[in-house]
Amino acid sequence: MSASGVYILVILAMSCCAAPNPEKDHCEKPEQIKGAQLQGEWHDKTYPPGKVANFVFLPEYTQDGPIKMACIEGTWWHIAKGQCKGTKCDRPDIKHGFINRDYYYPKEVGRYLDYYCDINYQPREWTRIYCTNAGWKPEPKCSRECSYRDAYFENAQFKDLKSVYVEGDKVQFTCMGNYQTPDGINYGERTCLPNGKFTPAKCSVTCMAPQLQNGKFNQIKNEYEIGEFLQYECNKGYMTEKRHLSGKSQCRDGRWSEAPHCIPITCEYNRQSFNNGDIIKYRCPNGQKPRSDIGQCYYYGWGPPLVCQEQSSV
Repeated sequence: MSASGVYILVILAMSCCAAPNPEKDHCEKPEQIKGAQLQGEWHDKTYPPGKVANFVFLPEYTQDGPIKMACIEGTWWHIAKGQCKGTKCDRPDIKHGFINRDYYYPKEVGRYLDYYCDINYQPREWTRIYCTNAGWKPEPKCSRECSYRDAYFENAQFKDLKSVYVEGDKVQFTCMGNYQTPDGINYGERTCLPNGKFTPAKCSVTCMAPQLQNGKFNQIKNEYEIGEFLQYECNKGYMTEKRHLSGKSQCRDGRWSEAPHCIPITCEYNRQSFNNGDIIKYRCPNGQKPRSDIGQCYYYGWGPPLVCQEQSSV
């Protein structure tokens, strides 16, 4: 048996579309197959033996193997018999949403559903989705709302505010005056989260940590926000300008209420300056005498302080 005879026997062993027609060897245009269409140009009335017809699947169908046919002795024979399936859609899982007429599943391609979202979720109107070979389109989803009122915070101005935001939406802001974000810039954005809140943001004026000689800070960091205090202690033999061993300063509008400063401990007596720990002998005007004969220089001044009193008469 020839090779062509073997080929014909193989084709006959498969399924056929129509009974053989021995009166002619050419084939007319192949019939349409449900869910598929012919690939290429098919404008002729007849086609010669050996002509192969390829079918491609329509978008709303899924493919289960290729479909090919060959013209043999005036008849189209299947040489690859794939199948076209009508794709269907199961019930969509729409959290925080309500489906209208929620029955009869699965639904065929081309069918549609209408759904509506719960309060505080968008869209808050009937929305239609269609069953396609790729599933429900557009994808059904109820997104959490964020109120524009929750986007506000102090010392910031907002751009193009909308009345309602949904999760993933962003709102842009600019810090007023010399205020800045914690990143050191004067603008930023807040994002609506699935919990209905916006990501945190703030605009503030910070004070940079100052330098301090002859003392140490109780707590040190690079920047301090408005209202924060910076406490410090002076080294031994030094005091603050207000004659204390320690002090504190507050960050106010980008500046410290007073500059942390430690100066040597000194005391004045009779227009002379004395150092910490120096001891002097007190003197009083005629007719008076000091309550204590000597005084010593401390951070708070002379101790005990000079007190003159009238001498008692004998």
